[in-house]
Amino acid sequence: MLASGLQLAAPQVLRRAVDALSGPAPVASLSWYVLVFAALAVGQAVFRFASRSAFLGRARRIEHDLRGAYFSHLIRLPVDRLEQARKGDLVSRAVHDLQDVRLFLGAGILNFLQTVIQLAVTAVFLWRIHPGLTVVSLAPFPVISVLVRRFSPVLHRRFLDADRRAGDLSALVQEAVTGMRVTRTCGRDGWQRSRFQSANAALRDARARVVWVWAALFPAVGALAGLGHVAVLGLGGYWLSTGAITLGDFVAFHAYLAMLTWPMVALGWTLSLVQRGAAALGRLEEVRSWPGDADGDESVPAPGAGPWLEAERVVFRRPGTGEPVLDRVSVAVPARGTTALVGATGSGKSTLVSVLARLLRPQDGAVRVLGVPVERAAAVDLRRRLAVVPQHGFLFSDTVAANVCLGRRRDDGRVRWALEAADLADEVGRMTDGPETRVGEGGVTLSGGQRQRLALARALYGRPDVLVLDSALSNLDTRTARRVLDRVRAALPDAAVLVVSHRGSEVHDADPVWFLQDGRIADQGTHADLLARNGAYRRLYREEILRRELEELVG
Repeated sequence: MLASGLQLAAPQVLRRAVDALSGPAPVASLSWYVLVFAALAVGQAVFRFASRSAFLGRARRIEHDLRGAYFSHLIRLPVDRLEQARKGDLVSRAVHDLQDVRLFLGAGILNFLQTVIQLAVTAVFLWRIHPGLTVVSLAPFPVISVLVRRFSPVLHRRFLDADRRAGDLSALVQEAVTGMRVTRTCGRDGWQRSRFQSANAALRDARARVVWVWAALFPAVGALAGLGHVAVLGLGGYWLSTGAITLGDFVAFHAYLAMLTWPMVALGWTLSLVQRGAAALGRLEEVRSWPGDADGDESVPAPGAGPWLEAERVVFRRPGTGEPVLDRVSVAVPARGTTALVGATGSGKSTLVSVLARLLRPQDGAVRVLGVPVERAAAVDLRRRLAVVPQHGFLFSDTVAANVCLGRRRDDGRVRWALEAADLADEVGRMTDGPETRVGEGGVTLSGGQRQRLALARALYGRPDVLVLDSALSNLDTRTARRVLDRVRAALPDAAVLVVSHRGSEVHDADPVWFLQDGRIADQGTHADLLARNGAYRRLYREEILRRELEELVG
């Protein structure tokens, strides 16, 4: 307001200066008005700087806070919801869409406020100079408002479409980079390039459609505002010749009208910032509307005589199809010892593990942790005491030690202990920098077996009460897998270990062994009992023996 006020005062000084120059003592008057103009210019500079610092700086801080809130919401979303989303699109919203919101909150609001102030005050000054000339000069402005209102929804739709196309392109690039090995081995580089060019062209065309609207609106507003100057030159010059207004009035009127020209031209740019910000905020709120994974508030009690984990008649249906993956499954993992879950590929083993670990919510049945319903258990307590090692554990682009600690307080002695328990310490010791060796994103510098054992060391580092190995040793040969399991049992003698596998050699010491078939518990007992009485289990075991013999022959 202060910056605009000083700017609006300048034509009044100019008006008096021009009239004073027509008087008998122009030189003395000129010196005074020069000083006043200089003071106004310095004041405008100071307050312009202050206003931009306040608005643009605050917009940056809001962008920072919104990005933090967006990411916090992302990591609270259910795992299945995140797996269904396109990762690149989520990244695009966190970067590009938030930039559009910041531009609206900073430059957009600042220019809108300056435009409103200048329009209101300038109209008053123009009216005081000459009402008739004011009506003529401002006649194009209602047409400008109609144009702005007409193009506003069109801009919004086109900005929203452009943002979506940008999200599509980001998702495609992320997917292409992640799947580069498949693309190269299958020789589909040209296909990937064609997909990218198609998405890139779609984004270019979407943004071009925005530019066409903007390019039409911007000069149209400027041209209509310029018509006011034409009218002032004609009628104003006539009234000046007749003495209806003074030369100072005529110059000041032109100065005020010039002040209105840029705000009206900038109104189109401000409108584009508003529409971009609204479209971007809508995309952010779309993600923010996804319900988060509700946390419980009950602490997990100390182990007692009952089971640590218990599933009772659990039913889980595949999203979108209603097809049951788990059908009335009941298991009970004791507080100590080794149990196992065995089944062929696609029998529902990993789904049951995700339900037990509260990564997926069943449609029916109950899951309890030491008697507490799993949905009511505090997540921080549950995750601290229950560790799941999946078949394909993700490794971050960091050091071996950092991947073992995973953000927890680092204890080099415990890191060494966890690597030894996972049978990986010697191999890490032979690496270039030992535990400080960087493994690359996803662990690309490690073999499949090393990646699995490093993920196992990460789980062991927290000394969990329950350790679930979901095909976590599938990349190891049978002898190495058995050796690692023996080390794990020795490292966690008081913990419960649930081995999920289709290899009988990993579960021969487990009691009980649950045999999962087509989403149901078909049988349970010891490994020897199941071999003796269950034909399907026996066939699964024989297939594994055949695979092992083939591996030894190839080796």
